[in-house]
Amino acid sequence: YFYSQAISKGSVSLVSVVSGIQPLYVLLIAIILSPFSAKIFREAKEGMIKRKILIMIFMIIGRWFVNK
Repeated sequence: YFYSQAISKGSVSLVSVVSGIQPLYVLLIAIILSPFSAKIFREAKEGMIKRKILIMIFMIIGRWFVNK
């Protein structure tokens, strides 16, 4: 619902890019909150944060190529 409403009010490519990088925002929030609640965020213990950041970068680059 919100996706189609955003497209009707703005640029399709801008809405697509913003919706495509939402996982990056979630990852950043998880990185910020991980020292406070390490029991919930297992990624901080297992060293998976670097891998997830690299995957997010590839997602952003791929999204950029699709929208270009």
